Order: sequence, then structure tokens, then C-alpha cells
Amino acid sequence: MRLPYEGKYPITQTFGNDLVINGVHIYKQWGLLGHNGIDFGLPTGTSVLAPHNGVIKEALFDAGGYGYYVKIENSKEGSVLGHFQKINVPQGSTVTEGQVVGISDNTGNSTGAHLHWGYYVIPRNRSNGYNGFIDQYNLIKQFIESNPLQVQLDDLQKQYDDLRVKYNTLKSIIADSRKILNQANI
Repeated sequence: MRLPYEGKYPITQTFGNDLVINGVHIYKQWGLLGHNGIDFGLPTGTSVLAPHNGVIKEALFDAGGYGYYVKIENSKEGSVLGHFQKINVPQGSTVTEGQVVGISDNTGNSTGAHLHWGYYVIPRNRSNGYNGFIDQYNLIKQFIESNPLQVQLDDLQKQYDDLRVKYNTLKSIIADSRKILNQANI
């Protein structure tokens, strides 16, 4: 298993967190005791990766919940990744760990751009109060600790890609400015 993105992004909501707004327990509407995953502060447009191998069991839009989301499952585990701008894989397809499955956004029941990642083991204990999802934080921590160089390389790659986008934007602005100056005979 790996993180479902490259680079470093903060955890914005932990597993089991019981969000209460104006005295209303938000997750009760879905029959949950609390948050059934971990949210990461991915900005809109970030590539979301398959955290493990599997088959895309669902690639759907859920307006009142996950927005655009995918469910990836194999014989041992499953993941739901949600709030996408775009789904990159069709339902029924096989994906490999690290493959791009979507682009992050703010669709569905969401207050800002992020990635929701719910994780479960098979057999799935749907009566655990979280519809079978479990807290995968220790697995994530194990991945980071056992792959520190990979996590650092992913972060460097993200920084490089961000700088490349800024460079290309500035290059385009300079080219446009030169065209304007040439047209004005300055």
C-alpha cells in the first residue's frame, strides 16, 4: 500500500472524528459514528493515485456524499477515494498501485478541495459503526517510515512539477508581452 498522491499534503480530518455543527452530528445522516476515512488537503487538480492494486468496483457520482469517487478492491482490502473533479478509470478496470485514478476537487458533500480516503479490510465488518471502514493511519505511517526516500522523491517531483508549471506560465507571459511590444513597435 502507498499514499494516494505524490508530495506532502496535510491531514485535514482524521478517522472517527465526530463533526458536530449546530448540535447536529453530521455523520449520523449516513448511519456512522464519525468520519469513516482520512481527509488530505489536496488542492483542486492534484492527481489521485491508487493506494493498492485492485479492480474499480465503482466509478460514480454521489451528489450528497463523495461526489465523483472510485472504489478499488482486491481480495484483501478496499479503498474509497472521493471528491474528484474527474475520474480517470472506468468501472470494471484493473488498476495497479500508484496509477492515476482521478483528479482531486471539491465535489459532493464537501466544504473545500480535499481527498477523502476510506479504507477497509476484507471481510468487511459493516457493523463497526463506520460501515466497515477502519483507521488506516498506522498503515500510512508504516509506508512513510519504510519508504522515506520515496516520500521525499515524491515531494521533490511535486515541487519540480509545480515549478515547471510556473516556468511555462511565465514563459507564456513573456512571449505574449513581446508580441504586444512588437505590435506596438516599441
